[in-house]
Amino acid sequence: MDAIVISATIGAVATVGAATIGALAALRQVKIKEQLAKELKRRDSSEKAIKHYLLFWWRSSHDWGKPDWEAAQEYIAKFQPTCGFSRFEAANADMVTIVGATGGTDDGAEIYLEGLGCKVERLDGKTFEDTAQLFSKRVIANKAFEGGIHRRGY
Repeated sequence: MDAIVISATIGAVATVGAATIGALAALRQVKIKEQLAKELKRRDSSEKAIKHYLLFWWRSSHDWGKPDWEAAQEYIAKFQPTCGFSRFEAANADMVTIVGATGGTDDGAEIYLEGLGCKVERLDGKTFEDTAQLFSKRVIANKAFEGGIHRRGY
């Protein structure tokens, strides 16, 4: 009789133990889901994968904004923006600096990027030297992005 009571007690303890483990596992899953929901809420829905994109113009391997690219080297070294030639890639950035006049990258790019929630500015020098001056001013002022249109030499 004592063996039956002990066996029943062990069985009950085992059942309670399994239920407790199951409840703890369920509780842990709830906690993980809550933490994930909190993290997703914390993130701003407008948060972009790229912080700052420097958008240069490109038409072909022989016709692109190479002088602008060269003028921007000190700026790129200091602020380390993502650099490229695609407005579609730039759409993944929070801030986009378009380099050059609308003859290189048209104002449709600005409209497109702003429509996707990007903050957009344009650095536009009348000459490549003027564009270099705009970049140099930014480096000296320690200001990577200001927004708006910045022209020099017109």
